[in-house]
Amino acid sequence: MWSKMSRLTCTIIGLLAAATGVAATAAPALAGGRVTRAPAGPAIGLSVYPNPGLASEPALLAGRVTGPGAADATVTLWQRVAGATRATQVAQLNADSTGAFVFTRAQVPLDQTASLYTAALSVRSRTVREQVQASVTLSAASTVVASGSAVSLSGQVLPTGHTGEPVLLQQRSASGWTTIGRATLAADGSFSFTTTFNGVQTVTLRAQYTGDARNLANTSDPLDLLVQSSQSRSVALVASPNPLIIGQSLALSGTLSGSGSSGLAVSLLAGPDSADVQPAATAVTDGNGNFSFLELPSANTVYRVSAGSGSSVPVVVGVQATVTLDASTLSAPLGTSQSVRGTVTGSGSGTGVAMQLLGSDGVFHTIARGHLAAPAAGSLGAGFSFTVTLTDPGSQAYRVLAGGDSTHESSVSAPLTVVVSPRAASLVAAALAQA
Repeated sequence: MWSKMSRLTCTIIGLLAAATGVAATAAPALAGGRVTRAPAGPAIGLSVYPNPGLASEPALLAGRVTGPGAADATVTLWQRVAGATRATQVAQLNADSTGAFVFTRAQVPLDQTASLYTAALSVRSRTVREQVQASVTLSAASTVVASGSAVSLSGQVLPTGHTGEPVLLQQRSASGWTTIGRATLAADGSFSFTTTFNGVQTVTLRAQYTGDARNLANTSDPLDLLVQSSQSRSVALVASPNPLIIGQSLALSGTLSGSGSSGLAVSLLAGPDSADVQPAATAVTDGNGNFSFLELPSANTVYRVSAGSGSSVPVVVGVQATVTLDASTLSAPLGTSQSVRGTVTGSGSGTGVAMQLLGSDGVFHTIARGHLAAPAAGSLGAGFSFTVTLTDPGSQAYRVLAGGDSTHESSVSAPLTVVVSPRAASLVAAALAQA
């Protein structure tokens, strides 16, 4: 009786499946009075880190093949970029004995936004939309520029392929970033600006790429310029080093020209800008009219000296905060999470900080952004912390950039090197699945 009913049930299921277009599931079989099920078929997973990523920087793609035949299965990575009608094969490898696999940047350079999936044993993974930011740089021939003179700035947006698209030059003000120039990208991703700044001041600039379907928008690191007037008066004043790191001594020196310049009293005036300077120190010229001062500025400062009826032009001195950096370990396996922390002395809570990784192009690229927290009890500086996943084997150099504000210039920590060792694909895949 049971055998006839079982066959009738299977026939009805098959007819229903044919009518609806849904594949019928194999009915459980009886074995010794117990219900058993047929072995599950193969399946494949995929995780990508980081997402969004950054052009020119490493990424990890990892996953696992499960089911019959998973060990040593051939895994193919497929990619469909913006504007493409179909996916193309970009890499292939064999899974390990557990079915796990890992693609690194050496195998898959992810430089533009794309849809990714893997395939093995005639099944495919879910599709992962990996978004990629453009990489943007901005530089000047010198960070000290003359007031009223043309200043040439240049930079590059990578990857290439954005010919004719706009890039903006922006200047930081008390209310945020203001666009002061616009350029278009050349075929190699390069761009240039020419602008002029007047007065005696510190200026902070950045370049902004607005993004397209291939790459997300991004900005360059801040570029700080010191705008100085020409030394054309009878009293000259020179500041060194400039800029300097908070805690460094500043040497201010100069010479009075003309007869009777020896043994004269010289007054040093200092303040936050050229319109607000106050007496800070005095000195007496030597037999040749030379004088000097030693100062310890804690913020951007404008200096000027006066002697008799003459005075120097104002000189602006940029002061950078002190950034310290430490890591939870200086040696770790591929795919593990790394805690990076530190302090910034001279900038307050809320100031932007950027975690940076040294790229193969010799330039540090921002891979994460955050803000300074309030100083801990007993600490001299505001703190920051980042958690990153190690994505490239070998020695990796990290640093942290602290953005400037109205009183300080941008500053960076000393580089910190972390040695990333290879790791079993199964462990990398498991780590990325939990990230």
